[in-house]
Amino acid sequence: MINKALTLMFAFPPLVAAQGPSQSASRPYVIRAAHMIDGRSDVVQNDVAVIIEGERIVAVGPRSQIDPRIPAGAQVVDRAVRRFFPG
Repeated sequence: MINKALTLMFAFPPLVAAQGPSQSASRPYVIRAAHMIDGRSDVVQNDVAVIIEGERIVAVGPRSQIDPRIPAGAQVVDRAVRRFFPG
């Protein structure tokens, strides 16, 4: 599970860099993603979310399971926009 979140964070380094120590310790945040690769397999997971509290990843998984666990007042970063690129 942690590898999934780490892969997601490497995909969005500006988001991680924008979180200073005081921000990450005071307010939980959630990253929603349309697609995520966990780094263990070639399977792309769709419609996922990651909950981060302080400096810890506390939950990673399908949005249907993670959304009910989002803490009150959490900052939500929605990267769940599905874009289709011509091939």
